[in-house]
Amino acid sequence: MEKSFWEKMQAIDRRIIFLFMAAAVIIPLLIPVEPSVNVTDRVRSIYDEIESLPEGSPVLIAADFDPSSAPELYPMLDSAIYQCFRKNHRIVLTALWPGAKGLVVKALKDNAALFGKDFSLDYEKWKAWHETGEESAQQEKTKGEKPDPKKKAEELKKKVAQLVEKLKDKDEDVRLYAVEALASMGAPAIEPLTDILKGKNVALQALAIQVLGRIGDAAVVEPLIKILQGDNKELRLPAAEALGAIKDAKAIEPLLEAMKDADKKLCASAAQALSTLGDTKAVEPLIKALQEKEEVFRSAAAKALGDMADQSSVSALEKIFKEEKGNPQIWSAYALVKIKNNKDALDFLIKALKDEDTRLRRSAAQALGEIENKITIKPLIEVLKDDDSTVRSSAIEALGKIENAKAVEPLIEALKDTDLFVRSTTAKALNQIGDKRATKQLIEVLKDKSWLVRYRASLALKRITGKIERRDYIFLGFKAGGPAVILSAGQDLKGAYEKVDGKATADMPVLKDVNKLKDFKYGLALSAGAPGIEEWVIYGSEKYGFKLGAGCTGVMAAENFPYLNAGQINGLMAGLKGAAEYEKIVRDAVQKENPAEYERLRVKKGGGLALPLMNSQAVGHLVIIAFIVLGNIAYFATRKRKEG
Repeated sequence: MEKSFWEKMQAIDRRIIFLFMAAAVIIPLLIPVEPSVNVTDRVRSIYDEIESLPEGSPVLIAADFDPSSAPELYPMLDSAIYQCFRKNHRIVLTALWPGAKGLVVKALKDNAALFGKDFSLDYEKWKAWHETGEESAQQEKTKGEKPDPKKKAEELKKKVAQLVEKLKDKDEDVRLYAVEALASMGAPAIEPLTDILKGKNVALQALAIQVLGRIGDAAVVEPLIKILQGDNKELRLPAAEALGAIKDAKAIEPLLEAMKDADKKLCASAAQALSTLGDTKAVEPLIKALQEKEEVFRSAAAKALGDMADQSSVSALEKIFKEEKGNPQIWSAYALVKIKNNKDALDFLIKALKDEDTRLRRSAAQALGEIENKITIKPLIEVLKDDDSTVRSSAIEALGKIENAKAVEPLIEALKDTDLFVRSTTAKALNQIGDKRATKQLIEVLKDKSWLVRYRASLALKRITGKIERRDYIFLGFKAGGPAVILSAGQDLKGAYEKVDGKATADMPVLKDVNKLKDFKYGLALSAGAPGIEEWVIYGSEKYGFKLGAGCTGVMAAENFPYLNAGQINGLMAGLKGAAEYEKIVRDAVQKENPAEYERLRVKKGGGLALPLMNSQAVGHLVIIAFIVLGNIAYFATRKRKEG
């Protein structure tokens, strides 16, 4: 007997169903239509809470998920960071899941980039944007045009060629600018710079080597090793420095061999390069180098041992510190502070800032900058009045490395220095510190007669007006322990997370007045499981008393609604729909308040991360429902026929 339509439907090949589902997901993505998303109160309350906080409020975001649940939770994280950045809140992120790290870093990087501007050397363009918040007329004219990749590549190649030509300029200021600019361009500059190494212009080759070291690509290690092992004394030294900057293990043996060279300046550069590579094979040769006759080599060896923090070198370093004078004593003191936090050695370095010998004052300032101890800030600020410009520059560079806000006002004053290098180093230091108090003065410096000063001022302005790690946000990283970590942070946040990327959390502006969990004005727990929302409610917000919102995957929504109904969380974003609702509120607010900002957001992130997926989800659900209905109809229709 021939099968009826409904019997055929019951026996349908499941691969056909899969094809329908694939089409339901893919077609809405290929034909973008503005999704209709109704924002629920439970999502709006999260947005309203963040929006109502005073500017600069500390907000905690817990990212407890991994790539498998990122399609639903990452858009929530992205939108939350963007909203907090718009409101100029301070964001502190944590992760109780190891897989969250890459996702958090990406979200921070992408959103921080949206709040930075690259104004290059154009003072008028900067001034116009600073006053109006708008892009230049030219940008407004071209913003809707799609960039041509081929044309863009050609323009980049042309720009690199122009900068390479500036390396040959007679004006040292112009050459320095070209070095900075090429180094910032990275990979596109490697090929033309490598070609320079094949030429005969030694001065130009030395600059090219310097830039290649700054770029740090392992692809140029072999050519640099060849130069290091060659006969040209003027190029071997910068080659050693560049190899140290690149930090490729292939350079270890050639650098160890270079430490035996008759040219002690080369030996010193090789010693310092080996310290950055951190290979223990270098320790014994460096200790032996402390007994060399040449001061420059002994000083470099002492500094290198300090950088490597090798305990076996302490006795040899103490001998130099107690028995010698000059630079070897300075750098052995530095090493002792780095290795064993020797207070006498630190006091000696601070006193050396007032030494009669200009060279020693300069070395002491450089050493204190490498130590990065906030005790040294006041003595270094006093050095800004030194008669010698190289000493002032060294002190300014040290203050930039320490990154303490106390140095901002004195550095702003140093922008008026008569010396080009002092001004350019000051702009660089203000870039490192990233304090907004310097904005006005840096804008004025964009009119400086020096290209290098203008260039560094523009970089500082880009960073200061953007979002800065440790000032505007910090990712404390992953920490295992779940509830134990939350309880520890609840009692002493800076004790639970003492350091981030080697920097003490106690000194971070982003954590100013934030010592415990209760100091946060709001918390947002984004979770795909345990540890997650439940732990943050029980051991966090309920115990320490701060308001908490939450976001979860769709399948977890039911188990988290009780916390919402009990008032233990003030809002809940559930699954992709919750993420889309939150994204819609944020985008609608931006479009209404600042169309220019919305345009930048649209160009960078398109239609969003969650909203474009809503049509696929809706159509996919309709297809599933359709098959369920058809399956039930087929079942009852065939059963009736069989019974008949």
